[in-house]
Amino acid sequence: MRISETSLMGMQQLSASLQATAHNIANMGKDGFNPQSVVPENGPDGRPPKNVTMNAHIDGSGTQIEKEFTRLIGTQSAFEANAAMIRTDEDLSGVIIDLST
Repeated sequence: MRISETSLMGMQQLSASLQATAHNIANMGKDGFNPQSVVPENGPDGRPPKNVTMNAHIDGSGTQIEKEFTRLIGTQSAFEANAAMIRTDEDLSGVIIDLST
């Protein structure tokens, strides 16, 4: 598996996490709202799945804006790190191709 494939799977999981965070922030003042979270699970081969599903909290606890924004900042940093890994992998692939010609 190439580095970019692993980073892309990570970005897909981060995207699902970002959707859950946005959903929680948008609905935090509504009665009966239960926050969502992303629960990554390993696929049948032990690797992360290509599709990540969002699950609602069962405990019914309220959304805390501080936690959601902290999660949002962490997601952004992780997304940027994965994007940098993909760029590096593509750059290295280009160098290898250039060396072989």
